[in-house]
Formats: sequence, structure tokens, C-alpha cells
Amino acid sequence: MVLRYAKMINGIDSMVVTKLDVFDTQREIQVCVGYKYKGKVLKEMPALAEEYEQVVPEYKTLPGWCETTYGVKDGAKLPKAALDYLRFIGDFLQLEIGMISTGPERDATIVPAGTLLARWL
Repeated sequence: MVLRYAKMINGIDSMVVTKLDVFDTQREIQVCVGYKYKGKVLKEMPALAEEYEQVVPEYKTLPGWCETTYGVKDGAKLPKAALDYLRFIGDFLQLEIGMISTGPERDATIVPAGTLLARWL
């Protein structure tokens, strides 16, 4: 939720998604899309730490891909469900995905064409 407002507050336009390959064996991926406190949707986190144990995350479940993305260097070669996951994150946060890492090696990186980072490189 904090990231959702990061663009508005901090002017963030682009983000990096790391370790995409960690999800390769997951049938479903849960993405936290908000929080509730005593049944009410939160717009910001409570000020008192004691209230945190009553904060409940809300998740959207997305399909996993159960295919390898490890070391993929071309976004067009990612599984459709992985692309859908990345699209969801970008759309939900209203940010572009400027870089995606698919493994620990430096060259296991995708920089989508047309992104801010691609223009800088």
C-alpha cells in the first residue's frame, strides 16, 4: 500500500522487480493490494503500533507460471502468466516496470524497451 502512494508523494515513475525466478514453482502468487483495520479499508497505516496486530492484509491471487524464468534476458520469452503478474504490479502501482531480474547474475536482467531506464542506457 505504501508503494501505491509512492508515485504521488515521492515522484517515483519506474521500479525494478528482482528475483522474478523465485516464483517459478508457484501455482499461485498472492499480491497484497490493501489493508483493513476492524473491517474498514485503510488509506494509511495506524499511528499506534498496538493497532498493527489488528491490521489484516487483503490479497489478490494471481496464477503462477510453473515454468522457468531463470536467466531469461528477453521479456518476450517470459511465460504469459509472468508477464501478466508484471503488468498487474505496474498497473496497480501506476508505475512502469523499468527492469526485471531473473537470476543472481548481472546479465540475467531485462530492461523493457521504451522505459525510462532503457532511454538512459
